Amino acid sequence: MIRRKKKKLKILYMVVIVIIILSLSVGYSLFVESINIFGSATSMPIISGPDLDINLIPNGSIYTNGTYPAKSIIFQSETLNSNELTVNYTRDGTTGKRNNISISINFTNKYHLNLTSGTTSSQIISGTQITNLSSVLSKTVLIPNEQGTLTVNFTNTNKSGANLRIAMSYIVNGITQSFYYNVIIV
Repeated sequence: MIRRKKKKLKILYMVVIVIIILSLSVGYSLFVESINIFGSATSMPIISGPDLDINLIPNGSIYTNGTYPAKSIIFQSETLNSNELTVNYTRDGTTGKRNNISISINFTNKYHLNLTSGTTSSQIISGTQITNLSSVLSKTVLIPNEQGTLTVNFTNTNKSGANLRIAMSYIVNGITQSFYYNVIIV
């Protein structure tokens, strides 16, 4: 009889101790604000909307790189607004001579996902003196943190201003997203 009583008491103590240990560990985990991960882990960003989120790489204090012949265009300013970069130039004279102009921007993939199926489209919004407008991406697939370049080439005669719009698009996790590069010549 005493043995049974001791055995029941022993089981009761063990159940109470297990309940206390579980309560403490669960309670502690509910109040701890951090999590320790041993190894590696990445968070997956929520991909939504049409805006391609990239990191532009500055060239000094601006993002645009370019080669301009003498008496062609002069850089004035640059504005970055969300997923749109606008660069402003003025005409350096009105010679009527054909000037081949090449400008580019460098960028990196800031997503933890690959950017795939990279394409560009170029459009002359206004200006009758622009010819041979083309744009090309250095890489159509970018892994995370990899660098790419968008290059825009055109011929301008400087007789009038122009407004160009270049769209750079990649597929991110099944969603097509775009970044816009506007070139304004006044």
